[in-house]
Amino acid sequence: MRHVAILTPSYQGMIHVAYANSIFQTVRHIDQTIKGVQINHLLHGNIAAVPRMRNGLIAQALALGADDMIFIDTDIGWEVGDFLRLLSHPVGIVGGTYKTNTPHPKTGALTYAAKLTGETQTTTDSGLLQADRVPTGFLRITAGAAKLMMRKHPHLKYSNDRVGGDEFLYALFDYGIAPNPDHPDKMAYYGEDYWFCHLAREAGVDLWIDPWLNLTHQKVVALDGKFIETLNFQRVEQP
Repeated sequence: MRHVAILTPSYQGMIHVAYANSIFQTVRHIDQTIKGVQINHLLHGNIAAVPRMRNGLIAQALALGADDMIFIDTDIGWEVGDFLRLLSHPVGIVGGTYKTNTPHPKTGALTYAAKLTGETQTTTDSGLLQADRVPTGFLRITAGAAKLMMRKHPHLKYSNDRVGGDEFLYALFDYGIAPNPDHPDKMAYYGEDYWFCHLAREAGVDLWIDPWLNLTHQKVVALDGKFIETLNFQRVEQP
């Protein structure tokens, strides 16, 4: 049996319509048509510090024996096929990306939340792109990748939190300052999602984006689209 935990922090204690429709369709489809997969849906809300909720959700999922953990934010919508595709990739950390409210400084087009590795985008046979930074809105982390990060960062262990058990409670999500990969002579301030990516890369865990996922980022206006439509890439070997 493959144990999959869907992890959703909600600091306001609410979810959007797109999320509600998608989670209902996904859980129903897996329950009715896919054998050998068990879904645990874990939500936490009404805690102002989102990193604290994310760390607690990972601790809770691992304590329950999760093989895969998928963070999905409350303002994200997806198709069942996108969820299953994310589960299919044989890598430790992989996510989808989605449009943000931030316009491109030159074109004015809405940008996607991600930072790919290198100047030239490359893809594998499964269509993945290697990334330096991946957003957490639709992010799959295997138990193996999470536990490796914990072993590589033992100083991040803490206890007695409101969310999750103590055994796997590590500050993998937090805020921090680290060298800027775009400007190595300067330091950068990282939010909790990109700080997680920084720790993953320090632990030797590669980050991947699946640009073929069609995700909806529900703000005042729902922002949908495929990241793949913005890219030119060349093929490399499967990781």
